[in-house]
Amino acid sequence: MIDQVEGDFDIVFNDVDKHYCPEVFRKAAGRIRVGGLLVTDNVLWSGRVADASVRDRDTTAIRSFNKMLFADERFYATIIPLRDGVAIGLRVQ
Repeated sequence: MIDQVEGDFDIVFNDVDKHYCPEVFRKAAGRIRVGGLLVTDNVLWSGRVADASVRDRDTTAIRSFNKMLFADERFYATIIPLRDGVAIGLRVQ
């Protein structure tokens, strides 16, 4: 859907199939205005992201997404440990 809309966003709520999370980040990050939010659901994935022995496609993608979000200097990010985890990325630059 993000490819079908022009312009920048104030907020993006990301609740796609988990293996698409890194792709959503790549497509959305540059289009969120400064002061805008990227909100992503299920980033703790029932604790599987913390278990290095879990290597399925979805868990690996969520780990990749989390690393991308926290490494990107354009965002100030946190994870709220609510149910399966919610990541909030505030675009600061």
